[in-house]
Amino acid sequence: MGGRALDAAGAQTPDDLAGLLRALRRRHARHQGGGELTYRQLAVRTGWSHTAIAEYLTGKTLPPTDRLDALARLLGATPPEQGALATARDRIAESRRRAPRRPHRMVPRQLPADVATLVGRDDELAVLDTLVAAPTAVVIATISGTAGVGKTALAVHWAHRVADRFDDGQLYLNLRGFDPRGQALSAAKALHCLLDALGVPAARVPTDLDAQAALYRSALAGRRILLVLDNARDVEQLRPLLPGTPTAMVLVTSRNQLTALVGLDGAHPIPLGPLSRDAAGQLLTDRLGAHRVAAEPEAAEAIIAACARLPLALSVVAARVRQSGFPLATLATQLGIAGAHSLTDRYADALGHLETALDLYVRAGDVEGQAATWDSLGFAHHHLGQYDRAVECYERTLALTRELGDRWGEAATLSRLGDTRCALGDPTAGRADWQRALDIFTALPTPPPSGPDSTRREGRPPSGEQATR
Repeated sequence: MGGRALDAAGAQTPDDLAGLLRALRRRHARHQGGGELTYRQLAVRTGWSHTAIAEYLTGKTLPPTDRLDALARLLGATPPEQGALATARDRIAESRRRAPRRPHRMVPRQLPADVATLVGRDDELAVLDTLVAAPTAVVIATISGTAGVGKTALAVHWAHRVADRFDDGQLYLNLRGFDPRGQALSAAKALHCLLDALGVPAARVPTDLDAQAALYRSALAGRRILLVLDNARDVEQLRPLLPGTPTAMVLVTSRNQLTALVGLDGAHPIPLGPLSRDAAGQLLTDRLGAHRVAAEPEAAEAIIAACARLPLALSVVAARVRQSGFPLATLATQLGIAGAHSLTDRYADALGHLETALDLYVRAGDVEGQAATWDSLGFAHHHLGQYDRAVECYERTLALTRELGDRWGEAATLSRLGDTRCALGDPTAGRADWQRALDIFTALPTPPPSGPDSTRREGRPPSGEQATR
């Protein structure tokens, strides 16, 4: 190839070497009579990633010897030029080895532990894989769905699968958008957390939200970072947290669809529904073992239906089965009509279903069903902070358990009634209820009967006070 020969003798840094490669690319374009080969074209011809090509030609990464040689040939370097480039590359690598090491910069690795098993989400994982392939702008993916459907599990599992592609770190932040125990994390507080994880001193963080967001984008610029923003409430909470660099990817989970983020910010929506019947069965089998599930197929089906095929609810039930040792049929009976909502902390949703169930039990004259439903109503009202209403429900439960002669049920209800009275600010009455429950438990045989009626409350955890007595 004609033209001025490449002079690599003065190359001392990766930037110098990248400049020589860019000069080769320009010369190649002139001789071919066309435009310069794009990063994407070079990635296709070499079989390397778009990101790798970009880093070699911008000097961010020193290419390995074999890749430098292949790239030089592709760009039309002569054999002497290839040799000069290889010599320059070795010289730069040796210089870097001898240079004093900079203080170690901690790379954030904040992902929570991966789930043991993830079933029924192959399609969603495949979609995420396509998004990370060759980004030219910041990629935002939003996983949306109801509580307990497995949004966080999917996001964290996939993030672990691709963590090695983001060698500048992985950031995780729970935005608490739907946390019943407190307020959602503000954008300003979230930015403080993220800037701290990125190593920005607190003294450098401005007080103005827009200035904080600008500093955050600067800290992320050019860094290969995966950002998992869990439990987002709305777009206003999210938008200041979005990076501006194509080397970053954002994975958001929310119960809301975040339509404005899709429409205005180009986010890719990934709606998540309940598991298929087969996937729900597989999850239960993975947690309990094939033999246990096969031994009680009807009870397993009832549990899957009661849990509405929600992964979180199924996982909680499986944990209860393993801890208690009760038959699956016992847990299936206990779950009842509002099981999935109670297990996933959707107490407000559970109330409507429970009131419907209570009406049906009253019409049918089913006292056992009424007792179980009043008990569950008390449990839901307690967790919604409606303690007066919870006391009323537990007192109705007590009357029915005594009518039935269900001493185990009476004692279990008294223990929860004690919890609620303490929450109301009446610890004396609460301790009295706990003592009555303890007296009944002490007088009863151990272990409790295994029938579904007498064990319908055993899946709930004991009260904190009871556990210490």
